Amino acid sequence: MAKKIPPDMAELSVYVDKKLKLQFKLACTAQEKPMSEVVGLLMKQWLEIQARDSRINKIPVTMG
Repeated sequence: MAKKIPPDMAELSVYVDKKLKLQFKLACTAQEKPMSEVVGLLMKQWLEIQARDSRINKIPVTMG
């Protein structure tokens, strides 16, 4: 039977270091948080930083 993906959700596959994945899984389990929830939050935070940095980088710099 195929996996049921919740509405408004998409599947994401990535490759990461095995030790990093284990540490992440243990940390999520310790906080009783689904890994998907934490990855989604981290992605949103990263995108916010990128948007903020791109706005900062678009400010013209004048010399003297």
